[in-house]
Amino acid sequence: MPYPFFPVKETKIVCHDRTCRRLITGLALCLLVLLSACHGGGGSPPEADPVPSTSGRLLAGVARSRLDVPIGIPMGGYGLRQGPRTHFNVIMGGSEGYYDWPTVKVLVLEMDGRRLVIARGSFCFPTESLRARIVAQVLERTGIDLDRSLVLHGNHTHSGPARYIPVPDLLGAVVMDVYHQEVADRIAASCTEVIVEALESTIPARIGFGSLEELDPGEVYAYDRRCHNGPGSYKEDRLTVGRVETDDGRALAVLVGMALHGTLFHSTYLTGDVPDGIERWVEAAYDHPVTAIYLQGAAGDVNPHTGSPFGHGKLQMIDWIGYTVSRQVAQVEKSIETDPAPPMDVVTRRIHFDRDAIGYEAGEFGRRTPGGGFAEFELGAFMCGSVPSALHGSIVDCDDPDTSLVDGHLGCLVDVSWDLCRPYAPYFQQATLTVTRIGDQVFYTMPGEITAHLAYSARERIAEVLGADMARVATIGYANNYLFYLTEAWDWMQGGYETEMSLFGWRFGPFLVDEIVGLAARLDSPAVDPVDTVPALRYVRDDAPFEAEISERLGEVESRPAARVTRFDTVRFSWYGGHPAVDDFRVGLQRLEGGAYVDVPRANGLPYDDAGWEMRLTHRPCPSYEADFR
Repeated sequence: MPYPFFPVKETKIVCHDRTCRRLITGLALCLLVLLSACHGGGGSPPEADPVPSTSGRLLAGVARSRLDVPIGIPMGGYGLRQGPRTHFNVIMGGSEGYYDWPTVKVLVLEMDGRRLVIARGSFCFPTESLRARIVAQVLERTGIDLDRSLVLHGNHTHSGPARYIPVPDLLGAVVMDVYHQEVADRIAASCTEVIVEALESTIPARIGFGSLEELDPGEVYAYDRRCHNGPGSYKEDRLTVGRVETDDGRALAVLVGMALHGTLFHSTYLTGDVPDGIERWVEAAYDHPVTAIYLQGAAGDVNPHTGSPFGHGKLQMIDWIGYTVSRQVAQVEKSIETDPAPPMDVVTRRIHFDRDAIGYEAGEFGRRTPGGGFAEFELGAFMCGSVPSALHGSIVDCDDPDTSLVDGHLGCLVDVSWDLCRPYAPYFQQATLTVTRIGDQVFYTMPGEITAHLAYSARERIAEVLGADMARVATIGYANNYLFYLTEAWDWMQGGYETEMSLFGWRFGPFLVDEIVGLAARLDSPAVDPVDTVPALRYVRDDAPFEAEISERLGEVESRPAARVTRFDTVRFSWYGGHPAVDDFRVGLQRLEGGAYVDVPRANGLPYDDAGWEMRLTHRPCPSYEADFR
């Protein structure tokens, strides 16, 4: 029979049903991350399309929209995540609603033959497969090739959609659940649509940048979570602000670059976590619609606090951190001078690497064999330092820099050269890197979770090679691809979670810095040929689309709010909706004016709707999903 589906707009969790499925062992966890690779490939990318001349003027386009994913989808970022069983998950628990809907935001900048497209999604991280799909779709729609100008960036919320990372079904349900083609297609299509809108809406604009070097010196809302490289605390405690405005000084977009893991929440509700909360508070400071875009920095070792010194609880921290950072952003903005024609350069290169390229010599990065020999990790290793020290011979002690892992006794659980892993290894051996300079501001990307010490080294060396102010060099992590945690060599040897969650040992982080510094040098060498010879990897799988059922009582109101409410009252409203696979509902606040209902705007002109934390939505399937699985 057809099922009615019952969304409930309220501030209490309606469904408490959880299915706890801890089916994957620690070894499977290791293999999952190793095998989350992109299949496929293609020929060399075509020459980049020339950007039309802008007659000496900067053009900017901004767009935003919701990310097209269904309620019920599992959320990526935490392993073995619990949640309800739904039509959209396999082993990891599903979602049952959202605090704020995941979004896509895009800023396009064009300046006399140069183009930069920053696309930020409310998801944990991008993949090259996802980026390649978006580039192909934009090319088909517009004739514009963005392979050398698109920075696809994940804000690193751990409560965004999963199932878009290609992984083997058997082992793919620990961190991002089993890959499903429809999810990847919907995310790519959402990003493509917003990018095209931004490309088509460019207007003459001005841009400027500023920075704050001590964002949170007292670690009031963020802290260095990595004790292994202590003693003491060290984090990327800085803020970069970019302001894009019209010629009359009206703000169009604000870039907010800082480092803060999106790990405040670990619930069954989708949310952009702290990064999206910061965006909303920055936007709230204006009297007209402005698009704030959070650029996640060196957040590999920086976590948010779950409470404040002033008594804010976990549910309040999104707004408290957002408000606090927005005030600092506003102060930096006051010092920014915008330019209608800043010099702009963008250099992007896709690189391939192996042991030799990374810099390992024969007899390095391997394990001692029972017979006394040495077996090199030919294609990398995973979960190093996770085997108890009594078994692998190294000792690492948190906060004691005198202890360290020892080559040959690294305690790695998985050798990527194993037959099970080897077919997938090539998809972890490339990365797309971008360096851009706009006026005197430089951004560089990193394809993973770069930690603070490595980011400092990259910024320092980029500033040196360009003769730039280091304060004007900013990090964009989680960009264009995801190659796990990136540390300094000595930091990797200290062990800990960040060491375990890496693939290529202690030389890989410095290798990527060398590559990005070499790429930065190209900004002053336009004669150097930037054409890539490494093709983008794409993955396509023949998955059946999600099935949707016809709903009964579609659109019928189940319960209405009270006729009269006062401030701080909780207002509940519920209705019978469509199946989450196809239902694209929007919840907003309206008031009656002159016999007609009109949208209630926020102070900044954006609609008062379910994009923010004022509204929470819970989906309550009726009958329950569990009834379908009996």
